[in-house]
Amino acid sequence: KEIADIVGRLEKRTGKRLGDPLNPLLLMARSGAVASMPGLLDTISHIGISRDTARTWSKTLKEPARAYQAYISFMLSYANSVLGLDTDYIVKESGFDSYVTVFREGMFIMMDAAEAIHEIIMEKSTSGSIPDDPMEQLCKSVIAVFRSFESDVVQKQTIHLGIPSPFQTGCLIQECVPILSADDCSGVFFTRNPNTGKIGTDVEEQIEYSDGFFGNVIADGAITPGTTADFIRDHPRHFESFKKFKYFDERIQRYPTDIEFAIRGGITYIVQSRILKQSPIAKIINSYEFFREKIYTEYKLIKRTAFGLNKKILGTYLDSKVVNDAPVIAQGKPVNGGAVRGRIVKDQNSITGMEGKLIFITESNVPPRVIMAENRFYGYLSKEGGVTSHAALVAIGEGKPCVTDIMWEHGREPGELVLGTTLLREGDYITLDANTGRIYLEDIPIRDVSIVDHDFREIRNEILAVI
Repeated sequence: KEIADIVGRLEKRTGKRLGDPLNPLLLMARSGAVASMPGLLDTISHIGISRDTARTWSKTLKEPARAYQAYISFMLSYANSVLGLDTDYIVKESGFDSYVTVFREGMFIMMDAAEAIHEIIMEKSTSGSIPDDPMEQLCKSVIAVFRSFESDVVQKQTIHLGIPSPFQTGCLIQECVPILSADDCSGVFFTRNPNTGKIGTDVEEQIEYSDGFFGNVIADGAITPGTTADFIRDHPRHFESFKKFKYFDERIQRYPTDIEFAIRGGITYIVQSRILKQSPIAKIINSYEFFREKIYTEYKLIKRTAFGLNKKILGTYLDSKVVNDAPVIAQGKPVNGGAVRGRIVKDQNSITGMEGKLIFITESNVPPRVIMAENRFYGYLSKEGGVTSHAALVAIGEGKPCVTDIMWEHGREPGELVLGTTLLREGDYITLDANTGRIYLEDIPIRDVSIVDHDFREIRNEILAVI
């Protein structure tokens, strides 16, 4: 009854109807946990679509293939969260290397891909099939969201985060706004830079986005997103509207925020807003900016920064005398600074057989088992994505070096991988420099350097004066 009431309110507000093949209301079921746990809790999107709905709805759209993009998105998220299937395997079995490749195809190829994906899910599932009835889809999705909180990995995280057991999670049911044209846009808006605050940047906000794709492609690291400068150039009106929303959002939440957004037909939708994960130096700098903007009182500024000011903030850097002569084997985008030397791991099942510092390399997400073994991992590499990708968010939360947009492929033999053009095996040592985005084979000395940037020292002195 509670779910039906929620659906009724959403239908009234949007003017759409769940299950209507001509103007369908599509929904998302996602965790409402009190703390962000990237990649650990389930989200099911595009609930309310079926094969028949996609076929009828596509005839009403200017870009008919978008209906099948929504249908495939639903099937994959439902198969993963509700049926417990490996969606990467499903996509590859259908003849594509990733779901992004599917979405770049035309109408008829996407229709065939949808049929193939549906058949593979039906063949592989031992937990039932994908229902056509939209309310059944929604109810089972809600149950899956709650069940995702019962895993051992999530329960350990709740203890680590200090979340009391009666208040661990809820399930949020909200409208899902599908991509309907190449001009539609999805992305993430950080109201402040989570790594360095305003130091070294032209604007204090940070945006990563993609035109023509749903927002999960950015979080999954499935594509390389557009940058803040790209967004300001291509969507100047929406950037100004985000800055206005930021003014109120930061004053309500009393923290810098991490905002998921969608632009559909020129209308901006705020999908989610939550407290931004920040590096220690960004927390100090951004708190000072909050004080200057009268969001924080003197007392609140001291409370947010005093402990951090007592700690010596160090950055790890490669020895400049040695690094210039060392050959670079791969180049990516530096996300969370620092340098580390460790053994490369691509399979979470290889962790127990490795000793020493480990560096995890992934195509997209960091699996839960790796997150729970965070004391073993000292750095992260991701094939695609940027500062809002899953690997980057995990690295920022743990304070570890991270480089994205790294070119790598699986090797021919188990345990092999090709990083750039260099053939490696799991367990081989590499040196990761997340200050420049470069990867080396050589063992280059790493130096701990105190951060004494002039701007940071000035901010630090201002805060000490307040204290």
